[in-house]
Amino acid sequence: MDCIVISDEENEKMNSINTVRQFEQINNPITTYDNDELIAIELEIRDIDQQINRLRQHRSNLTKRQQQLKETIKRNQQTTTTTNNPHEQWQRTDFSWSSKVNEMRTEIFQINLFRPWQLETINVTLAGHDCILIMPTGGGKSLCYQLPAVISDGITIVVSPLISLVDDQIYALRNLNIDARSLNTSTSRDEQTEIMHILDGRNNSGSTLKILYLTPEKIAKNKIIMSKLQKLYEAKRFARLIIDEVHCVSQFGHDFRPDYKYLSIFKRQFPNIPILGLTATATLKVINDIRKILQIQKCILFRAPFNRKNLFYEVYHKSNVGKDALNDLVYCIQQRFDKQSGIVYCLSQKDAEDSDVQQVDTISYHVKNLSTLLDELIEERATDDPTRHRQRLDGLLGRYRQLLNSIDEASQRCTVVIPSKMIHENSIQLNISLTNISNAPMNFRDLSDVRTAVQGQIRVCDVLENFSHQVNELVTRGNELIKQSMVPKYVQQDIQNIQKLYNEKVQSAQDSLGRFKRLLELWERFDANKRRYQQQTERLNNELTQLKSNQNSIVSFQHEIDNCKYLRTSYADLKLILDENAQYLQTISLNNLLPYENLQKLKIDYDNMIEELTEKLRIIDGILQDLIYDNDKWTHFNNELKRLETLFREIGSMFDAKMFGERALEEKQQILERIRTELGEHLHSLSILHSDGTNLESLRSRPKDLQNVLNRLTQLRILAETTSGKVNHEEEQVVECRTHVQTSQRYIQQLQPWIDQAENYLTKRLDQIGALNLTEAKQLYDKHKDFLEERRRMLSIYNNLLTEEHNINDQYELKSLIKSLSTRWLEIVRKSDELTPRYDKQYSSWLLFESELNSFRDQILDELEKRVHAIVSIDINKLFDLTRINTLLNELRVLDENIHNHTSNYNRFHKQLTDLRQYTSTEGQRILHEEQMSIETRWHQINRFTADKVKK
Repeated sequence: MDCIVISDEENEKMNSINTVRQFEQINNPITTYDNDELIAIELEIRDIDQQINRLRQHRSNLTKRQQQLKETIKRNQQTTTTTNNPHEQWQRTDFSWSSKVNEMRTEIFQINLFRPWQLETINVTLAGHDCILIMPTGGGKSLCYQLPAVISDGITIVVSPLISLVDDQIYALRNLNIDARSLNTSTSRDEQTEIMHILDGRNNSGSTLKILYLTPEKIAKNKIIMSKLQKLYEAKRFARLIIDEVHCVSQFGHDFRPDYKYLSIFKRQFPNIPILGLTATATLKVINDIRKILQIQKCILFRAPFNRKNLFYEVYHKSNVGKDALNDLVYCIQQRFDKQSGIVYCLSQKDAEDSDVQQVDTISYHVKNLSTLLDELIEERATDDPTRHRQRLDGLLGRYRQLLNSIDEASQRCTVVIPSKMIHENSIQLNISLTNISNAPMNFRDLSDVRTAVQGQIRVCDVLENFSHQVNELVTRGNELIKQSMVPKYVQQDIQNIQKLYNEKVQSAQDSLGRFKRLLELWERFDANKRRYQQQTERLNNELTQLKSNQNSIVSFQHEIDNCKYLRTSYADLKLILDENAQYLQTISLNNLLPYENLQKLKIDYDNMIEELTEKLRIIDGILQDLIYDNDKWTHFNNELKRLETLFREIGSMFDAKMFGERALEEKQQILERIRTELGEHLHSLSILHSDGTNLESLRSRPKDLQNVLNRLTQLRILAETTSGKVNHEEEQVVECRTHVQTSQRYIQQLQPWIDQAENYLTKRLDQIGALNLTEAKQLYDKHKDFLEERRRMLSIYNNLLTEEHNINDQYELKSLIKSLSTRWLEIVRKSDELTPRYDKQYSSWLLFESELNSFRDQILDELEKRVHAIVSIDINKLFDLTRINTLLNELRVLDENIHNHTSNYNRFHKQLTDLRQYTSTEGQRILHEEQMSIETRWHQINRFTADKVKK
C-alpha cells in the first residue's frame, strides 16, 4: 500500500480549497458533479507529481551511485594497468643496467632486437621485483633470465622439470661461454660435489657459475640443497629464482606437480630474492593461485599474445583403417617432406614398434596377391580378344613387377627386422634382469648393518660381473646389425640403453660399494671417537664430582681454581673428538652416504654428546665463576680485615702513647678531625665488611677457616668500638678544653687591658709624691677608691680565670699567659694595697689640716686681729680716765690670755702642717710654706702687739 506524504503547507492549502469548494457547492448546487470530477483530476495530478518527485530522487541516487561505480572502475583500471600492464614503465632504456643489457644482447647472445615483453621482463627482474611472464613456446622466455644472470653478481637458480630441455639449454649456453650447470639424477658425482662446494662458498674464488638448473623433485626431497641455498643467500650470492613451467605450482593448472608446491617456502625463507615465473599458458585462476602459493601477490604480470606467425596448421582426414592411415602418412612424408626432419607422434611405444612388424605382414600380403595375380595372368591367356588381353597382361605385368619390388624390399627389411626384434627382446629381458638387480638397502640400525651391507654390495658387484658376457654379446650383435641398411633406429637405442643401463648399474654398484666402505670407515671412526669420548667423560665426571665435594671445605681457592681450569681444559679437549665426529657427519651428509633417518640417528648421538659436553662446560664455567667470585670476595674480605685491624690498632696506639699531650689545641683539633674522617671511612668499611661477613655464609664455596675469620671480624668490631670510644673521649676533652680556653681567652680579653691600665695607673701614682691641696688629695683618694672598686670587680674575673686555668690541659702558652697575668695581678694588688693607706692618710691629713687651718686662721687669728685692731684704734695717750684705762688693760689682759690659750691651737696647727708635708707635692709644700709663713707672721704680730700694748 503506497503512502503519500503531504507537507503542512500543502495540507493547509488543501483545507482552504476544500472550504472554498464546499462554499461553492452550497451556493451553486448545479455544478457539484463537475467540481467532483475536477477534484479527482487534481488529486490524480498531485499523485503523479509526487511519483515524479520520488522518481527524480531515485534517479539522483542512481546517478550518484553510477558516478561512484565509474570512479571505482577507473581506479581499478588504473591499478590493473599499473600492476598488470606496466609496459611504458619497464620498456625504458635509461636504467643503470640498460647499457650492459644491450652490450650482452649484441655481443654474447647476438640478438639485434628484443621480442615483445623480453625487455620489460629483464628490467623488472634486474630491479629486484617479482614477475610472472606468460609467453607461448618459442617466444624467448629463456632469454629473460639468461641475460640478467650474465650481468648480475651471484648465481641464478632455475627450477625446471624438463631435463632434456635443460640439457639443450646448458649446451647452448656453454657454446656462448656462459657457465651453466644442472643438478639432477644424471649429474655425475664429481660435478655434484663441485657444485655443492660452489654453493657453500668453499670453491668461490675460481667459480664462474652463473646459472644452476634444479628439478623441483631435487629441491623437495633433498634438504642439503636448501641448506646450501641458505648459505648462498647469507653470502648474498643468490641472485634470483626462476620457476619454469610455473603453472605446475597450481592445482588448477593442466600439469600440476606436487613437488612444485614445495617452492612456496622460498619467499618465506629468502624474502629478498626476486622470483620470475615462466609459463606458456595459464588462466587467471591459475595465476591467482600461483601468486598465493608463491607468496608474490604484488608481482608484475606480463602476458604476451598467443598468435605464432611462424606456425602453419593443416588438417587431413584420417582413415579409420590403420594400414591405410600409415600408408597415407608415409606417402605424405615422401611426397612433401622428403629428406626433411620432423616428428611423428604415436600414442604409445608399442604403436611405434608395430610399424616394423607391419612390414612382415605386408610381405605376406604381397605374396598372396602375387599368386592371385599369376592365376589371373594364366586365365588371361584364354581370352580371345588380343587387344584386351594385351592391355590386361600389361597391367598385370606392371602390377606383378611392383609386387616383386615390394616383396624384395620387404624381404630385405625382414632380414633386418627379425634380428632387430630378437635383439630388442633380448635387451628387454636383460633390462628386466639388470633392473631387478638392486644395491644393498641403505637402512642401517647400527654399525653391524653397515658391515652386512658392504658384504651384500660385494655380492651385487659379483652378480653384475656375471652379466658382462651377455651384455657384451648383445652389444656386439647389435653393432654388426647396425652396419646393414634399413636397420630400425631402436636397435641402436636398445644397444645404447642396455649398455648405458649396465654401465650405470656397474657404476652404481661400485659407487654404492665405495660409499658403503667409506660409510663403514667413517662410522667406525665415529663409533671409536664416541667410545673414547664416553671413557674420558666418565673419568672427568668423577673429577668433577670430587671438585664439587671440595667446595664444602676449601683450603686454597687458587688451588681449586687451577683444578677447575684444568678440568675445563680437559672437557674442552673433548670438543676436538666431537669436531672429528662432526666432520664425519658432514662428509656422510654431503656425500649422501646415509638416508636421512639413519643420519638423523647419528646426529642425535652427536647432538646428545654436544649437549652433554656443553652442559658440563656450563657447569664447570659456573663453578669456575663461583670460585673466582668467591676467591675475589674471600681475598678482598681477608685483606680488608687485615687492613682495618692494622688501622684501628694504629689509631688506638696513638691515644695510648698520649701523642696529643704536647700539641696545640688547633693542631690537636686538626689531627682529631683527620682521625675522625679516617675513622668514619674505616667504620664504613667495617660495616661493609660486616655485611660481607654475613654474606660469607652464602658463599657458594665454603672456606675451611671461615669461622676463624668471622671471629676475627667480631674482635675487630670490638676493637673498632674501643678505638671509636677513645676518639670520642679525646674529642670531648678537646671540646671541653676548647670551651675552657675560649672562656679563659674571654676573661683574658677582659682582664689584660685592665691590668695594663692598672699598671699604668699605679706607676703614675707611685711616681707622684703627695697632693697639691685638699681637693687634689680628695681627687686622688676618690680615684684610688674607684680603682679599688674596679679591682674588686675584676677580682671575680681573675678568680674565674684561675679556675679555668686548672681545667686547661696541655695549653702551655695559654697557661703561661695566665700565670703572667696572675703575677701582674698580684703585683697590682700589692701596689694598690700600699697606696690605699697612703691615700687614706694623705686625705685625712689634708682634711684635718684644712679643718685646723680654717679654725685657727679664719676664726682665732681673725678674732684676735679684730680685737687687736679694736685696741689699736684706742689712743692710750688720750685716755685720762682710769676706768677706761683699766678697762683697756683688762681687755689687753684678756686678749693676752686668749692668745696664750690659743697657743696650743697654734702649736697643733703647726704640727699638722709639719705632718702634712710628707703628703704634699713640691708645689703644695711651697704653698704650705707660704701659708705657714703668713699665719706665723700674723700670729707673731698679734703676740707682739699684745705684749707691747700690755707693757705700754
